[in-house]
Amino acid sequence: MPTPIEHVGAKVEAEYRVVISWDFKANLSDLPPEGIKVEQEKLGEGDTVVMELNHGPLAYAALGKRVTVSGTLAYFIDELSHSPSMDVRLLFKHADSRELELWTTADFLSKASGYYKALFASGAAETVSLRRSKRQRGPGGTSEQKPFARAKGPDLSVDWQDSDDETDAFLVEHDWMSCTTTKQDTAELDYQQIEVRETAYSTMCAVLLYLQTGHIQFAPIRSSYALPPDQLATMHRASLATSLGEHPTLPLPVSPKSVYRLAHLLERDELQKMALDSFASCLTINSAPDELFSPVSVAYDKLRKTVFDFVVDHWKEIKPTEAWQAVRAKMASGQTEGAAQILFDLFATIDKT
Repeated sequence: MPTPIEHVGAKVEAEYRVVISWDFKANLSDLPPEGIKVEQEKLGEGDTVVMELNHGPLAYAALGKRVTVSGTLAYFIDELSHSPSMDVRLLFKHADSRELELWTTADFLSKASGYYKALFASGAAETVSLRRSKRQRGPGGTSEQKPFARAKGPDLSVDWQDSDDETDAFLVEHDWMSCTTTKQDTAELDYQQIEVRETAYSTMCAVLLYLQTGHIQFAPIRSSYALPPDQLATMHRASLATSLGEHPTLPLPVSPKSVYRLAHLLERDELQKMALDSFASCLTINSAPDELFSPVSVAYDKLRKTVFDFVVDHWKEIKPTEAWQAVRAKMASGQTEGAAQILFDLFATIDKT
């Protein structure tokens, strides 16, 4: 008599490889010195794929009629909205009752960041089950990102003066990639939910893309423009609109200071360095005083050292500026928390030089 067989499950593993090629005719000896540019917006039927290839001068003659060019393609699949393969919902609540969401997987986050690996292992993420229009919360309760480890002043009420919050508002206004929370009352699904605080949706979106592809685009820091607030806001919106028009499916450029804070939390040293390099490249004689005493500078030692060294190196030019005098006036009135120690260290260092 045959032994009964009990089916206990199944698994499918798959890999895929994509080869994309272009054919073109050209006299390689007459190519412009800046090289060639190839754009392809659609490859056959199905989804639209936007690609752009730039390559410098190509060798010719000895290589015959055909040359081989290799490159790297970074792509961003529209899986920000929920799909059956996504089991983590990142929720961003704003003061005006707006809620934005990103969907990803626990496996990806755990591999990308020791912070998230520890969070999932501890069971701190909220477990949500949706069944027949009724939401039931499993064990674990409501969770949120912990205050930034090793950051001073972990009060959640800190105003980081984050320009990426303005980018969030712009994305909501344009309904970018269905970023606002979706209605899933009739769906049946299970996922883990993390309420993200102190990080803008746009910052997280850009960093998730970086963790997937290595691509990230930084925006200039606001203080690098000597403009009144209303003109600065107008310019910022115009810049966002331009970026959205050029790359409608990619995250918008984000603040290096915002990225640094998130990279610090995620313990991604290489991303911290990239953000610091971008931040340093934006510093000017007029912007450095404000940046030296900003909330991010007060809280993060390496970022503060970056702007501190800039001020020391350019002290003769910075000292007579209106920007420095305005910062001194703020400190005298007690408006700049944590400034006294920074100012003491600055003068002590300058005296030694």
